[in-house]
Amino acid sequence: MEDNRFGYVLSGALKIHYPEHTVTVLPGEVFFACAGPHCVEYSDRYSAIYLRFDDQAVINARNVLSSRYDMLDFPPDTAVSDSPVCRCRPELKRFFFQLKDDMEPAVLKLRLCELLLLLISHNEYECQAALAQCVGRLTDPFERIVRESVFEHITVKQLAERTHRNLTAFKQDFRRTFHDTPHRWLLKQRLLQARFLIIGTQLPIGRIATETGFDNVSHFIKLFRQTYQITPLALRKTNRGQL
Repeated sequence: MEDNRFGYVLSGALKIHYPEHTVTVLPGEVFFACAGPHCVEYSDRYSAIYLRFDDQAVINARNVLSSRYDMLDFPPDTAVSDSPVCRCRPELKRFFFQLKDDMEPAVLKLRLCELLLLLISHNEYECQAALAQCVGRLTDPFERIVRESVFEHITVKQLAERTHRNLTAFKQDFRRTFHDTPHRWLLKQRLLQARFLIIGTQLPIGRIATETGFDNVSHFIKLFRQTYQITPLALRKTNRGQL
């Protein structure tokens, strides 16, 4: 997913699959999903209202709050999950029902300012911290460079050079940012994206392996089976049309 999404589930259920866990969002709950590779699964009769925005839009809204209202926008040291979920307060519910499709950039900025004010005033620290990550991705390009390179046929050493770090510094910064080693994290992201493409498209398994950064199809199938306890082809047959 290229954009961030802040959403309110009206009916049904949403599941967001990450490499380490799955987040389930039920009717009446609000969720924030950062841009990045993951799979989503919808139940029957699923309906939701979304606000979509990129990282720069968050920075623009933050700057408005800082300059015009002298507000500190985000808590500096709040832990955050991949996709925080909270109950929808009446003020947030009104906010979502007032959203419109295809908003002009100026309107989007105002809406994001309103959203930040609501999150700050109601101490929704985890959602605030998730939005702070959007700012951090543009302030320090390290995470952006890694995420943009994840499906390329690239070694860890080459990725370190792309971020202008030696291998030792790269591994230290990588663990601090992604809480895992480069090899394990890259493998998880590539397999997750492969799973999404297997279920959600009709692309041949070999092409999916290539597009997600695997040089050897047989090795890809072996790793996929070790991770998900099912072969790619069997997964496609049993989950056709579910994502």
